[in-house]
Amino acid sequence: MRYYGTRIRFGPEILAHHPCVTLSEGKKNHTKAEETPMASFADGPGPGTFDEAQAHAYAAATDIETAFPHDQVFVEILRHHARGAALDLGGGSGRYAAWLLTRHLATAVHVIDNSPPMIDACVRRGCPGLTAQLADIETADLGREQYDLVLARFVLMHIRALDATLQRIAMSLKETGTLVVVTNVIEGAPTAVATFVEATAGIMRLLLQAQGQAMAVSNYVRTPDAYTQVLRQAGLRLEFSETYAPKIVRFAQAHPGITLSHCVLVGKKEGE
Repeated sequence: MRYYGTRIRFGPEILAHHPCVTLSEGKKNHTKAEETPMASFADGPGPGTFDEAQAHAYAAATDIETAFPHDQVFVEILRHHARGAALDLGGGSGRYAAWLLTRHLATAVHVIDNSPPMIDACVRRGCPGLTAQLADIETADLGREQYDLVLARFVLMHIRALDATLQRIAMSLKETGTLVVVTNVIEGAPTAVATFVEATAGIMRLLLQAQGQAMAVSNYVRTPDAYTQVLRQAGLRLEFSETYAPKIVRFAQAHPGITLSHCVLVGKKEGE
């Protein structure tokens, strides 16, 4: 699907140059994300289950992914759509929230994450306009018509009740507000997808590779069409949807006929 807005420009975007954006503000009793070793492969907790090692693994992966096409597209979309108040769901240590604020692309950003260490790191940034909340986004009160922009970067794949969560996200958006999503999806022929879903019971086991070690993670199995459908059911107009080859995450075991991809989507709330 084409992007019906400002043309997406690829270019290097280094998010860690501003003191408010770096991930390395380690304090006493806090572990730097980049110094945390990855756990060896194991079944690991299910999607959405808090696990400190996984939280640090995802934070370390964020450092690496800024050079990859899906993240460059994500950043360019933020440049085009960001304004006013923003909500960062599963925002971890607040890296993208701080970037929005220091680039004056947003006036305030609220981060919700279920990892205490990541929320601690977010608060320690001390960025004006940045607030943080320890909560599960499936149950947190997101409010009504509070945000001009909602970010959901690599978080919706951990949500069981996706339909209900998207409805609440849509309600939190102001009129003509924008939702930007980056998530893991599978692609393949309908028969291959059906076989995969049955074989995995709807949960895919993945390996996240960062800092030379693999971390076992789990995601709910969904296709790009599944995300497109729930966005539209939530009353959002789909403006952009594109998939990209992952660089540091892969299936724990091969699945013939199935491809793992990163999907970037933009949903726009229709004006009343």
